Amino acid sequence: MILVFFHFGACTMIPFWLRALGIPVIALLEGESGSRSASKRMKDKLSPFAPLPTVLYRTDQLKTVVQLLRAGHVLFMAADIGRGKQITIPIHEHCWFQMSTGAIRLAAKCDAELIPCWMIDEGRWRFRLEICQPVPSEFLTPTLDTGGAAKHLLRELLPVVRQRPEFCSSGLVNCLVPNVPVSDEKIFAA
Repeated sequence: MILVFFHFGACTMIPFWLRALGIPVIALLEGESGSRSASKRMKDKLSPFAPLPTVLYRTDQLKTVVQLLRAGHVLFMAADIGRGKQITIPIHEHCWFQMSTGAIRLAAKCDAELIPCWMIDEGRWRFRLEICQPVPSEFLTPTLDTGGAAKHLLRELLPVVRQRPEFCSSGLVNCLVPNVPVSDEKIFAA
């Protein structure tokens, strides 16, 4: 399965919490494996699931990601990044949301469930982890309906964002694209 997240709330803590609960989750990060510091590599070896990597990198370890997903391991990755193939989904008539389709395409390729999640800091060291409804399997078939899958992810995310907008990171806010119609005058003036 792929747990997909948006940069909202305490999202960076999710893999640590899941590992503490006994779920060996692997985070997929941008960049190359050589960029991981020696201290982080040493901490990775202290993981209770040491033979399994705690992180993999998209640039040079995607083949390993596919192998681990097909073997039944859990992957954790972001959807609100500005790299790779993108899709723009309308939120309402004046605003659209742009997201990466990497998690959607990877789930379809590996026949994995795609499940949105996030974590909210409720104060006083209380955190709430939300594991939402999986993307329906009909959106993750070989014909791949990235639009249907992306709309599902947004339907799961938007209610909590509307309740707690203060937990939105700048990365998430940057995914909002204004839908400004171009008037006929501007088209013909060019």
